[in-house]
Amino acid sequence: MIDRSLSKPSSSSIVECKVIRINDGEVGRSYRSLFGDYLAGAQSIRITDPYMRRGYQVRNVEELLQIVREPKGCHVELVTSFDRKEPWSLSEVRDYLDALRCQLVRRGFTFSYGFDERIHDRELITEEWRIGLGRGLDMFYPPAPGQMTRRSKACNIYYVRVQESERRRLVTPI
Repeated sequence: MIDRSLSKPSSSSIVECKVIRINDGEVGRSYRSLFGDYLAGAQSIRITDPYMRRGYQVRNVEELLQIVREPKGCHVELVTSFDRKEPWSLSEVRDYLDALRCQLVRRGFTFSYGFDERIHDRELITEEWRIGLGRGLDMFYPPAPGQMTRRSKACNIYYVRVQESERRRLVTPI
């Protein structure tokens, strides 16, 4: 496990950046430990992950959003992609995402999703932070029978504080 933080002065402000390297098979990581400080008070969250096609991937989003302290009024936007060559149908993916919307609305979130075939990078964006997700939210191995803690897949996570001039542009719905 390597955690690195650095601050670099720029012409108008300070850029904050933190990098966490997660080793393959590492235990003890959770969405709360990795993202709790960054998402807990967010009022707007954009999740970009091109691989949001299976039920467990959509459940990862639901688990991630349990971190938000005050879901009422928090807007979540999910941007994913869809390849018609995949073995599942677009209507199946939409069914998963519509069910997620129902779950989140009951908790007070507003939720929207869209498809963009051009995306590749995975990230979380809030009013304050841009978080690069090496593997997206699919960063854990499936638990083995009887296993209480999840093992992580190797990845890097980058946290960059959003500059004031960038905030409106990043959290405006697409």
